[in-house]
Amino acid sequence: SIHGHGRAARAVIEDARASVAALAGVDPRDVVFTSGGTEANNLALRSAFPIDEARDAAQGTLITSRLEHPSVTRVAEALEREGRARVRWLAVTPGGTIDLDDLDRALSEGGARLVTVQALNHETGVVQPVKDVIDRAHAAGARVHVDAVQAWGKIDVPSGWDTASMAPHKMRGPKGIGALATRQGVRIDPVLLGGSQEKGIRPGTTD
Repeated sequence: SIHGHGRAARAVIEDARASVAALAGVDPRDVVFTSGGTEANNLALRSAFPIDEARDAAQGTLITSRLEHPSVTRVAEALEREGRARVRWLAVTPGGTIDLDDLDRALSEGGARLVTVQALNHETGVVQPVKDVIDRAHAAGARVHVDAVQAWGKIDVPSGWDTASMAPHKMRGPKGIGALATRQGVRIDPVLLGGSQEKGIRPGTTD
């Protein structure tokens, strides 16, 4: 709101946005606040496969693995059911990381639009080879989403991704807040509709 209390609240939000942007290494304009990491992951995946009523076939391949958080795996399954994506599930090594040789095979199959990978597994603590994933995916022309919710504040998250999610309650911050950071120029389509908050990308009263 444009009254004094509203402007003061806006200043707090924008200061927080600048802090998140500094952590992620992006411009504050490329940070979208959400209700948590789950919503940020949903937003990233669904934005890569927008609804296209002119098409009947899947709009490309989503490459991921069963190591991911349910906010990734279940969205992947839903996108495939909806006919919006083909999902290519990667093999996993005995050490708990995705199999990079299988990633190379998946990318060579063509049609890859998005590769999504956790920076740090939420159950095993295994650190995934994010930089290798980014380099391979970009060489094949695919976007990369990094679920970095468990990683920020604990390990260095490699740069170069197209989108990355975070949630402060994993860093001793408040619950009920999250963010999606994007590389400049990456288009994000809203999952929710109904307001102008967060430039319409995430409508609804800001936390």
